[in-house]
Amino acid sequence: MKTTRSRILALTAALAVTVLICVTGYRIRSQESTTLAEVRAEKSPVAETAVELVGVPGRRWFERIFGICNASALIVAGNGDFLIGDDETNDIYLVTAGQSAVKKITPSLNELLRTAGIDLKKDGSEIREIDIEGGALVRWDGEEVALWIGSHSNRKVKRDKDDANKLRSAKKRKNRRLIVATNVPSEGQSLELLGNPITNLRDIVADLEEPLKSIAEPLNSLPGDEYANAGGWNIEGFAVDGQNRCFIGFRSPVNSGGKTLVLGFSNLRSSFSGGELHPQNGAWLALGKRGIRAMDWTVERGEFVIVAGPVDHVDLVKAATMSPIPEELPQIAGLAEDFAIFGWKGFGEQPRKMDFDLSNLRPESVAIISGGFYLISDDGKMERGNGFSCEDSRTAQYKKYCRAKYFVFD
Repeated sequence: MKTTRSRILALTAALAVTVLICVTGYRIRSQESTTLAEVRAEKSPVAETAVELVGVPGRRWFERIFGICNASALIVAGNGDFLIGDDETNDIYLVTAGQSAVKKITPSLNELLRTAGIDLKKDGSEIREIDIEGGALVRWDGEEVALWIGSHSNRKVKRDKDDANKLRSAKKRKNRRLIVATNVPSEGQSLELLGNPITNLRDIVADLEEPLKSIAEPLNSLPGDEYANAGGWNIEGFAVDGQNRCFIGFRSPVNSGGKTLVLGFSNLRSSFSGGELHPQNGAWLALGKRGIRAMDWTVERGEFVIVAGPVDHVDLVKAATMSPIPEELPQIAGLAEDFAIFGWKGFGEQPRKMDFDLSNLRPESVAIISGGFYLISDDGKMERGNGFSCEDSRTAQYKKYCRAKYFVFD
């Protein structure tokens, strides 16, 4: 009798544990499914923090953009749609107004450029990225056109995989030396290449005449095969003003005074059909020993909004990767490691710092929207649990998102 009771109690306990596991598992699966369903339905779990834009009733911009981790360029179309460039995949993504998840636009820039005869392959197989770092919207003949610029950088500093006492070669990256024009597709439309990509920006800068020659001397004194994060070329700012002039802002190099360079060019439209960019002006801007990470032009205020942030110089590389730092690499002391917003009226003036709290955002894209500006953070390296970064293939889809925030001008 005692044995029978013991068996009954054991079976009851086992059944209770089984039920508990099933119920708990159901709850976990239900929660995960619900979250994924929200993402698929393009509803953000932080929808309560969506912002109603000033002067645009009913428009909601969310503080998370799902489906992308490496947002590096942002264009806002006339209908309110977002086009977002990814600097790791060469893809352009669409976010329709009021939604919070991206949709990949096809074909990819890779496919379009291959069709145009631009070879992006490494050793005939692996596709190299354009390294899209900036975007700008222009209107030509009444039509919207999207412009995308690559970083124009070489490889970053790393030790040689076969000899830890040597640095690997920087190598020129022609695949990153592009400025591309495309259409501005709406939902269901395809991406189209417009004209021929601009591939000779570095050559144009090398042939500058005075007084621009002296201004750009820190660029032209580089050997050409310099490292991206050791004082080399690295473009991340790109904007077009109301007179159809393009402005190119550098993340690197910074000069001995900790300033960063902006160059201005005209003849933009003709440059995609056989013409050439015409250098107009240049200046080194004081941004608190930061590089330019993004920029956009605001018509209402008649100035640029500049996102300034870490230069990514070799003295900021993790010690585990580069310690000790090789003596032959240039060093600049006191480079800033935070992000800040600046307003800049244009050549002849220095920028002024604006009082906006970016918290821990790492914005690499900015767009002016109705009395303010919208930032999207490049969160590819940000940890999203279990030690996996956002861009890691092992990270759950509902954890793949970039943080974003809308700011109102004073």
